[in-house]
Amino acid sequence: ALARFYGCLLQVPVLAGLSDRHWRLTLPGGGLLELYAPSRRRPPLPPGGRLGLCLRRCGDGETLSAWVATACGRGAALEEGPRQEPFGWEAWLRDPEGNRVLLVVSPC
Repeated sequence: ALARFYGCLLQVPVLAGLSDRHWRLTLPGGGLLELYAPSRRRPPLPPGGRLGLCLRRCGDGETLSAWVATACGRGAALEEGPRQEPFGWEAWLRDPEGNRVLLVVSPC
């Protein structure tokens, strides 16, 4: 479900990964975003953490509002924003599993 959420936000198909717990999303320019469930043998990650995923696209405040609406319609929760900053517009979300995600929209 989380791979489909990010596939929708990035507007890319979700591809099968190396196992039934691994998915790949092809990024513009040829990179990959890989999502996987960590091994059950590893200790669980601490809640919250210090890392936030940032997704960026070209556009304006209306673009960001539409992107936030799409994310929230797919199960994300708005945490902060949208708001205008010197570099563009941003909004902080929690994805459907509670991970922090920053959506940034700036002029191209």
